[in-house]
Amino acid sequence: FMLAAYGTLGLIANVALIIHVQEEEGTGLAVSLLFLVAMLPALLAPLTGVFADRFDRRSVLVGCEAAQAMLGLVVVLWLPALPVLLVVLFAKAIAAHINDTAGRRAISALVPDSSLVAANAWYGSVRQAADVIGPLLGGVLVALGSVRVALSVDVVTFVVSVPLVLRLPRLIPEPVANATSWLSD
Repeated sequence: FMLAAYGTLGLIANVALIIHVQEEEGTGLAVSLLFLVAMLPALLAPLTGVFADRFDRRSVLVGCEAAQAMLGLVVVLWLPALPVLLVVLFAKAIAAHINDTAGRRAISALVPDSSLVAANAWYGSVRQAADVIGPLLGGVLVALGSVRVALSVDVVTFVVSVPLVLRLPRLIPEPVANATSWLSD
């Protein structure tokens, strides 16, 4: 359940990037584009949900955590201009969205039905705590260090989570009956 915190501690990066983009671009529009890019993957939910449900969830979680680490590292090392930054962040947001879906589905595979309500409540509580702590930590890290320091901590959370997720058993989903394509699902 602590894995839930790693994903939402990504809000460390969000705060750092808002500060960075505001300093570099100086416009509310540029900052608004960051939020838009972070939210756009929700429109792809029908496809990302099918993806998360079709493959071993442990593998999906590991792949998404690794992808977010690599894409985050690109941002840390390069801090690209806004158009490239938005593309990289969109890819990272897609990985985060798939990861979130696979993580939520993994709970029901890991926890007995009798404990599912408590497990989901715990998962939600940890995520909410991370949603509060992440932005605060992001601001503190930028204030005490720099944007790159905060972004580096974000990358580390994904790197740390990969071996933790690998400790989970394989989480093979049930075959989808009569599935002809991803779009039909």
